[in-house]
Amino acid sequence: KTHMEGVDQSGGYKYHLSLNAPIRFEKSSNEHKVFFDEAQKEVIICSNLGTKYHLSRKKVGDSQSRGLIAEIPNIGPIHDIKFSCDRKYLGIKLDASNCIDIYNIASGTFTKQFCKPGDNKNKNNILGYYWANNSNLLFITTNGIEFYEMMDNCIKLVSVFQISVNWFVYSTTLRILLVSTSARSSVLQGFHFPLRKNTVMKLPKFDILPPTVSFPVHPTDVVIAQIYSALYCIHINNRRKELLIYHLSKDRVVPKLAIDMHTTGRVRLQVIDNLVVTHHLDQKISMIFDINLREPSENRISFPVAGPLPISPEFTYKNKTLSISELYSSCDFYHPSAVMNTTTGYAWKLQISLASLASSLPDRLKLVDFLLRREKSRPLVYEVLKTAFLEKEALVSLSAIFDLLTHLLAKASERDIPPSRPTQTAATADQKKLEADMTNTKTTLFWKRFIDNQEEDEEIESNPEKDNSVGGANYHIAGHPSPMMKYSSMSRLKTESSLPSYSDSQSDSEPRHEECYLSQRELYLHVFLPIRHKVQPKYLISSILEFMKSLNFKNLPVKSYFYEYLIDLYIATNQFFQLHQLLQHQVITDSFHIACQLLSLEKEFPACFQLALDMLKRLGSPEQIVEVLLAKGQAVLALSFVRSQKGRNIKIELHQFLEVALKSDPTTFYSIFQFFDSRYTKAEEKRILQDYVQYLPKKEEEEETENGVAPEVAFENLKI
Repeated sequence: KTHMEGVDQSGGYKYHLSLNAPIRFEKSSNEHKVFFDEAQKEVIICSNLGTKYHLSRKKVGDSQSRGLIAEIPNIGPIHDIKFSCDRKYLGIKLDASNCIDIYNIASGTFTKQFCKPGDNKNKNNILGYYWANNSNLLFITTNGIEFYEMMDNCIKLVSVFQISVNWFVYSTTLRILLVSTSARSSVLQGFHFPLRKNTVMKLPKFDILPPTVSFPVHPTDVVIAQIYSALYCIHINNRRKELLIYHLSKDRVVPKLAIDMHTTGRVRLQVIDNLVVTHHLDQKISMIFDINLREPSENRISFPVAGPLPISPEFTYKNKTLSISELYSSCDFYHPSAVMNTTTGYAWKLQISLASLASSLPDRLKLVDFLLRREKSRPLVYEVLKTAFLEKEALVSLSAIFDLLTHLLAKASERDIPPSRPTQTAATADQKKLEADMTNTKTTLFWKRFIDNQEEDEEIESNPEKDNSVGGANYHIAGHPSPMMKYSSMSRLKTESSLPSYSDSQSDSEPRHEECYLSQRELYLHVFLPIRHKVQPKYLISSILEFMKSLNFKNLPVKSYFYEYLIDLYIATNQFFQLHQLLQHQVITDSFHIACQLLSLEKEFPACFQLALDMLKRLGSPEQIVEVLLAKGQAVLALSFVRSQKGRNIKIELHQFLEVALKSDPTTFYSIFQFFDSRYTKAEEKRILQDYVQYLPKKEEEEETENGVAPEVAFENLKI
């Protein structure tokens, strides 16, 4: 544990959040003004060199990023600065100015754009401006919304929305704007700006407070975020010590759930890896919430994922340290995970320690469900699953965990998404057909009976006093319903006519949510294989059967290496009867790999030879059956099998047949030689037969052979 992130040397967790990838820049002063570009997730440093400004940038989270953006003439004290998405234009707002100066970086020319003038009663002032896309500029003014298009040498007004604006909140990544539009500041009007040029979508108006409640709402109390591919408006309601989450769609806005904060005071909110992180500046702590870690029927989250802890102030840049008090009092928090301190000249990327959070979730089903929704959680999921096997987790709990994994695999297969980076070998047409046969009613019913028997055996093994006789009166088959997942990812929040999400965004800083899909290959290599000799074989057999049953109920084929793994365990524990049942009922899907494995296990379990031949016959591989029989020295039986395959063109190695027959008794060799000699007429075939004439029996022995059973009759009577 001491090597895990967020763990101290004593093995205890000190924090859940840490500052990573620090970048250094000039401290904010009269000579250097520092701005944060939310669209590009960069720190912009504007240095006053007298007659001109020197602009440089550093990307948050990338300590190696640096570079000169531009040098522009000094046109006055800069209040705000923003780059267009393609970095062709630079929007500058000066102090005490009611216009935006647009600088064309390529041509080095300025264009000055004023907002639309107001009347004598309502003067129009610019509250803010943003680049909606590469060529569209958005003005938010006291009298409404103005939408402009950048052209070669001018700027054109595209559309205007005349509404009274108290304040606004804008998400540069989602391109969603919420404005407070009435005397009741809690009434919000939404706008969406798609990537399509000159396009604005008006969203429904909604009130984030009940009609009977009225108090001022400030822009710092409202956050726009995307969580699990759905768009939300989050209201920080300090009076009620809660977060109110509203689901945004193009048709309506509906309240989804509330989160108890248990404290009042100044709060800053970020969404990191689909987790809601609240920073309580007065209490100097942070809390982490997962909106999916709850009962599907509940509309309130009462507690965070883990206990409230401060952000770790430690970082690795020149051994500089920052006190917790200074961190919460002098740092600015930007979406999604940027933290900037302009007084010290540092910026960081806030990161969640999954190992620390995992220690706070004792329920293993909850923990796996939580980790499967996190990025870069694969190694931790492997460790959790291995620990579950080593600690002999109850089979009911394991079954529920497997249902989570297979549910995600089924979703991936339906959407044609590769479940993991490792490539999978494509199955042949015969294999796909045989794997599909596992979903029939007979196999499913057999699974229920077989799994119940396995669990009963485990119970008897753990309770020696119980009668373990299969025919005993105390033995019964208990019903084994598939466990319903209490915290299943099947009960996710669904988007209702959701707005376009990050899939059409130009910024890749907040990727669209993708759940962690663990392929069967990954589970085999990283979970089942490492615990092969660390877990009791019988418990491991029951666990693998639970996993195979879960795959079967999701109509997912089981990969052949799991069958091979299971067969080895059955042979190692001398459970030949159970193995015979699985093969006889075709629960183990037929494949060439399994057939070869069964042939290699003939010494341990003689019936494996016949089971392998039956499997090869079902696979439609007569050539392989002939090879197996010849390898066993059964040339007559192999030839009888070839003759029974009427209408099929089976390739026969004449030389191989004669060599095997030669090693047997003279009568067998003579019969097989006469069989081929009477039927083969080609010159090449006759030449091969001529090489074996010398091994024919002498005349007296030949007469005795002819007085015996005719070769034709012998072949007809032999069956495979």
